[in-house]
Parts: sequence; structure tokens; C-alpha cells
Amino acid sequence: MRMLLLAALLMPLTAWASSPETVKVSVNGLVCAFCAQTIEEVLKESGAVNTVHVDFDAKLVTVQFLADKSLDDTTLTHALEDAGYSVTGIVREKK
Repeated sequence: MRMLLLAALLMPLTAWASSPETVKVSVNGLVCAFCAQTIEEVLKESGAVNTVHVDFDAKLVTVQFLADKSLDDTTLTHALEDAGYSVTGIVREKK
């Protein structure tokens, strides 16, 4: 009985840990569709990225990672700066 209760309590934690992470990166220098294409290509090279959405008006790049994969803030920042953009902030959220 205890094992069943423990498993039931841990199930939500396991589901949370394996859900894809979404990162919102504030970026200066976004001006055109070529920017969006470049950013998507650069980030998808990592093999950890599922989707990339670029919002020019908000100067925001939203990155959703594959389940159980991610890139740390330093790696994201370097990838975007190497592509010619300036990162001004990063916010992480789990679904």
C-alpha cells in the first residue's frame, strides 16, 4: 500500500520533469524573416530544439526544447551572439 501511495505522489513530479521546457529569449537585432530563419537554423543545430518562434515586435525568441533536452543560458546566449544578435534576457518555464 505504501509503495502504491508513494508512486502516486511521485507521478506528477516525474511528468513535470520530463515535460518540454520553453525558454523566452529577449533579443535585439531582429528585423526580418532572414533573422528568424538564421536563428531557427542556429538553434536547431544543437539537436535539443523542437520549435523556434521569432516575434519581431516583442524582440522575443521563444524556444521549445524536445522532451528531456535543453540548452543552458550561456550556450543559448553564445549561439545567438555568434549569429549576430544581442541577448538581453532569458526566462525559462515548464509546461
